[in-house]
Amino acid sequence: MTANAAADANRLYCYRVEPLRPALILIGVLLLVTALTPAGWRGLVAIFLSGPLVWLLLQVLRRRVGVTLRADRIEVRSSVTRGLRRISLTQIRSALLLPDDRLVIAYWQPRPTTPGGSDPRPPRQRIVVTAALDDAPGLLAALPKIALTTQDLSADKLRQALQIRRARRLIYAVLIILIGIPAVLTLVLHLLASLGVFNVSAL
Repeated sequence: MTANAAADANRLYCYRVEPLRPALILIGVLLLVTALTPAGWRGLVAIFLSGPLVWLLLQVLRRRVGVTLRADRIEVRSSVTRGLRRISLTQIRSALLLPDDRLVIAYWQPRPTTPGGSDPRPPRQRIVVTAALDDAPGLLAALPKIALTTQDLSADKLRQALQIRRARRLIYAVLIILIGIPAVLTLVLHLLASLGVFNVSAL
C-alpha cells in the first residue's frame, strides 16, 4: 500500500447531495396549486407532487453516507436501504468511473461450500454501482495497489457487463410496470372514490 493510500485508509467518501432549496420551493408551489385545485383534479396534482418528494427524500438519505475505504476492503453503503456491502480488495476484478461520478466495481463474490462437498464452488462475479460521489476521482486514486494490480477484467469488458446488467434490469422494470400499473391505478381510483373525489362506477 502506498503512503497516500495508507493516509486515506478508513476514509469515508460521501455521496453527493444536491441543494434542497429548489425542490422545497417546487413542493411549496405544488402544495399551493393543490389547495387551489378543484377536488376532482387534486389526485393528478398529487402525482406531480410525488416526484419532487421522492427526490427530496433521496437527497436526505444520502447525507453522511457513502463508500468507506479500509486497509483491506472497501465498504459500499446503500443510500436507500442503508445496507452495507463489504468487498475485499483482493476480490476486485475491475473498477471504473462513470461520467456522472458514480463508481462501478466488479468483484468476485465467494460462495459457500455445498453441504457434503469438499471443494468450494467457484466465486460469482458481482457488479456494484454507487451513487454519485463528492470525490469519486479521489476514491479511485486512493485504491491501494493490491486492488489495482489484481484486476483481471478490462474497463471495456466491465462496460459491456454493465450494459448487460442495465438491459436485464430494464426488462424487469418493464414487466413490473406492465403488471403493476393496472393494479396500482385500480387501488388509487378506489381510494379516491372512498374519499368522495369521484364515483368509480361513473367511469
